[in-house]
Amino acid sequence: MKTMLILLTLITSVTINNELKRKVNLIKSKTDLPFELTKDIRPCRPTIALNSELKDYLSFHAYKDIGGRKKIWDHSDYMTCSVFQRFHINNRNIELLDIDIDLPEFGRDVLITIDVSGQPIDTLEVSFGSSLINGPYIYFKQYKLNENLELYVYQLIPTLEKVIECLPGISHAELQRIDTRYLIDENGKFVKKSETRYKPQTYDINVLSQKEYNIWNGTETPLDTH
Repeated sequence: MKTMLILLTLITSVTINNELKRKVNLIKSKTDLPFELTKDIRPCRPTIALNSELKDYLSFHAYKDIGGRKKIWDHSDYMTCSVFQRFHINNRNIELLDIDIDLPEFGRDVLITIDVSGQPIDTLEVSFGSSLINGPYIYFKQYKLNENLELYVYQLIPTLEKVIECLPGISHAELQRIDTRYLIDENGKFVKKSETRYKPQTYDINVLSQKEYNIWNGTETPLDTH
């Protein structure tokens, strides 16, 4: 009986991986590097849904707050888990995808690496934000990816251990910027290389919501890098 269950699990896994590989291959256009996730490209909605194929590998949540401490789930038809970008990379042994998890007024992006058989290797959250505060979408986490598969993740977090929910009416917030550098290695793993923290400051929400504003454009004072 135990052997039969193991066999069924393996068959199911292979079937799911094959379907994941098939759907990814439907995306003929690949995104060249370097790449920056900005507000300009966010309205370009993804088209290939992977809800069933990735349900065992990803948590389909977004965040109700600025710091990413309060998760929100939506299991209705309004939630989508879709391929946002299929990147063109030199490593032929892996696929690199940006998976968009989209809920009404909230969003989140996760990078995922997949091997040639369709088996997920590793995942990393690289973006989240909301349009609930004052209309325009605001990123509280963003990323850049270059040709050498160096990944830079930029985030704003509250300076106090408290939850600042994304609610209409917020005008300012005391936040700290954190930049984290990763390298995607030849095996498809996300390897953290360094982290830089900046001096906390008061951010104007109206500035953060400007279309041209990106976290990496800030002029914050660096505190330390490790």
